[in-house]
Amino acid sequence: MTVATTVYNGERYLEECAASVLRQTYTNWRYYIIDNCSTDRTPEIAREIASRDPRVHYDRREEFVDVNESYSRGFAAVDPDASYLKLVDSDDWIYPECLERMVALAESEPTVGLVSAYRLSDARGPTHVDQVNLPYTESTADGRDIIARGLRSRTALIGPPTGLLWRADLARARRPFFDARFRHADDDANFWTLTQSRYGLVHQVLTYSRGHGSSETGLSDRLAAYEPERLRMIIRYGPLVLSEEDYQQLLRQKIADYVAYHRRLFVWWHFKSPFRKAWRPEVEARRDFHRQSVESMAEEAPDSPEVQQMARTVRRLLR
Repeated sequence: MTVATTVYNGERYLEECAASVLRQTYTNWRYYIIDNCSTDRTPEIAREIASRDPRVHYDRREEFVDVNESYSRGFAAVDPDASYLKLVDSDDWIYPECLERMVALAESEPTVGLVSAYRLSDARGPTHVDQVNLPYTESTADGRDIIARGLRSRTALIGPPTGLLWRADLARARRPFFDARFRHADDDANFWTLTQSRYGLVHQVLTYSRGHGSSETGLSDRLAAYEPERLRMIIRYGPLVLSEEDYQQLLRQKIADYVAYHRRLFVWWHFKSPFRKAWRPEVEARRDFHRQSVESMAEEAPDSPEVQQMARTVRRLLR
């Protein structure tokens, strides 16, 4: 199997991340550290790690790309003979039995294309266990059922790349694997995978995700990115996994919530905020993100009156 870590200026945690891969009880892997133009000690640390084990390969890239394109580089690194692909973010780590347990579940049912596990995380406050999304008596589920549940949920049902293992033939089938038009392109990639396969869950804590202020999660919070991205997922995948009635009901509900958010923001900005000058750069970045999101939704659903009306309304509120 292929394990990949994409890293940018990861000197603080890269050693710990790589050590967790080297400690795996499952040993049939190759590990690629893909450096996204780091300017700190990352290259030195990565070369030293690669010198310890011939299964570890360091790949320095001279063109900087965003996080989603960087993840796609990780997927492009999958070996031709590999059966599975595992990403491990450079500031995360995995427990020693992670690969063994995930591969065992995938081997037990070949129709499973995406394997998850319980996750220890402090990405949103105190350390907690999440991704507990199936009853303990069930280890697999229909992929489209998981997508439908995910579209209705207010929180991510599947989790970030560190917590997942993909079947390699699916990783090879979509290039680039992560659609850069989404900020949360991992959600889109996971849902796409589940349109092609079943979902598997190992009922054990196997991964750890670290949260910190400069993370992509923090930036998504500042941009208020989750609601428009969830609405985009409903537009893209809802017709595939929901009945027409359920899809229209969910779409109308999320559109109403999204428009109401922009009405509140409009009032706050124009009439109530005494801090407009100080906060203008952050608010403008948020507006730009939502403008792009609205245009993407309108483009993806040209025949939906509800989506087109929403786009017109939000465009006016964002002026």
